Amino acid sequence: MRDTAFLTVALLPFRLAAITALVIMAWLLACLGLLGLSEEDLRRAPLTGWRRDMRIIICWMMRALFICGGFHHLKVKGRKAETKDAPVLALAPHSSFFDALPVVYLGGPSIVAKAEIGRIPFFGKKYPQR
Repeated sequence: MRDTAFLTVALLPFRLAAITALVIMAWLLACLGLLGLSEEDLRRAPLTGWRRDMRIIICWMMRALFICGGFHHLKVKGRKAETKDAPVLALAPHSSFFDALPVVYLGGPSIVAKAEIGRIPFFGKKYPQR
């Protein structure tokens, strides 16, 4: 018990530093990947080329972030349906930030969210109001 308490306190600064660094790097890469795209471009077609590759890199960074936070292994029950059979992943009731875990685990599929999410400082991208 004492060892667990000691390691919790001793590793906390390193975990927080790693999580902070990963969030900042992922945010910078996301901004770079969205550079030059309008809201209409994002609605019209999915990301392609290097922008799609950037999303994959960011997804791996978020997996590393969850590992730093203590989520080392996720147990999956059953098997994932084929995209042609079930092209939608529904997460509800959105009661916590843990909704992001399966999204990252599944490789960062496209997400539909309410418009207000885009206005969250640092994490949301502010679009011009029309």
